[in-house]
Amino acid sequence: QTRRDTTEIRQQIKSILRNKSHDDGSYIPLFIRFAWHICGTYDASNNTGGSNGCTMRFDTEQNDPENAGLGKAIEVLQPIVDMFQDQFSVADIWVLAGCVAIEVCGFDKFMV
Repeated sequence: QTRRDTTEIRQQIKSILRNKSHDDGSYIPLFIRFAWHICGTYDASNNTGGSNGCTMRFDTEQNDPENAGLGKAIEVLQPIVDMFQDQFSVADIWVLAGCVAIEVCGFDKFMV
């Protein structure tokens, strides 16, 4: 499988990470939590949840008490989804946002 160039989408994600009106002034913690939860919703017993299929779009996942407040991440990332959905799946964009948030904190770049 060929890797896609993620330079432009990463730059777009970075450009929205800082927001003085949100919580501590950034979406970094929200995006990390969001990526964790969309991957962590996978239920092996019935093969539901997880990032594949982008199930956080659905009320069942969004209304899970552990996912409270994550709709904000969906809202904030929607313009990026709109820009890049012809190149990346929504689930890929959501998980990449968490990866970029971690990288901005000083960790190595994720190879996605």
